[in-house]
Amino acid sequence: MKKSFFLALLILLASLSRAQDKSFPLDSLSASPSDTHWQPINPPGNTGFNMTIIGVVQFDGVEQFSDQLEVGVFHNGECRGAALTNVVAMNRNFLFLTVYGIDGEEDTFRIYDHATEIELDMATNQTITYVDNGSLGTLSTPYIINFIPNYFVITATAEPNQGGTIYGAGIYYPGDIATLTATANAGYTFVNWTHNGVEVSTSTTYSFIVTENVSLVAHFNINSYTITATVNPTEYGTVTGAGTYNYGSTCTLTATANTGYIFIDWTKDDTVVSTNPTYSFTVTEDADLVANFEVRVGLPGDANDDGTVNSHDIVITVNYIFGATPEEFVFANADVNGDGVIDALDIVAIINIIYSQKS
Repeated sequence: MKKSFFLALLILLASLSRAQDKSFPLDSLSASPSDTHWQPINPPGNTGFNMTIIGVVQFDGVEQFSDQLEVGVFHNGECRGAALTNVVAMNRNFLFLTVYGIDGEEDTFRIYDHATEIELDMATNQTITYVDNGSLGTLSTPYIINFIPNYFVITATAEPNQGGTIYGAGIYYPGDIATLTATANAGYTFVNWTHNGVEVSTSTTYSFIVTENVSLVAHFNINSYTITATVNPTEYGTVTGAGTYNYGSTCTLTATANTGYIFIDWTKDDTVVSTNPTYSFTVTEDADLVANFEVRVGLPGDANDDGTVNSHDIVITVNYIFGATPEEFVFANADVNGDGVIDALDIVAIINIIYSQKS
């Protein structure tokens, strides 16, 4: 019965506010009733009247738009009124407080968060004087209840975001020592901590006494690596693609055999990493690559190694390309252009050799 009366009262107050202030049309009014955390007490000596408050909640001057906040009115530790910010009108979250008391009493405010189910460690220096049938605020000019946190929030971000991870951000009380630690991800190096663009530390671990809200940025640089490529033996060919690369980028090296030589393989620390003249890999460290070549042995185009270049060489080379490897097939002879790959270009080269013999 009390809840029905209270909801009816809310709608009546909203209607009266709209009638009194035409500059703020009431687009919508909705309430999501919920039990309050605090249970108000009507004190002995109350004459049967109460006081009403139409208000909004601010945190450190910033209005809150949540239906999970509850404001309690207290006198000497005893709850005299409680309401949630669950009345939505004009895109704002209002609370409609009914306060019980005795004329002249001074009351204070406390706040509870239903989302986390805890009373927030926040304070306000605001007090109200209870007046029978008194009221504070309307929908157009609500009474503002501003709570100030008794703690500070330390935030920290990484720049760039993928550069590393940050530990130690959170809620601290005045005088606490906050210790933040920055850990670089693979391929990145920590540079410094900044606050409002000003460097405050070059150490990965930064400690300071908390006296205010602080937003810090941990800066990281991406690592760069040197890729070298050499020819073995030096006069047998050339290589391209060596240089400086950022971590995670792709390096592509290409080996080209000089006339009379053929490419064999790429090696790193004497280990073969590719037999393809074009070798691509993801850069994660400095690397020294060697392109190995050897002298071409045999007659270029003489794929069957019979001492002559003719149509038979074309046939077995085509068979090799399509997956067959005849016993008499000699890779080095069939690889006419010396690029380490048997393909259509070598077929064309063999044909050209055959035609040049006839001319």
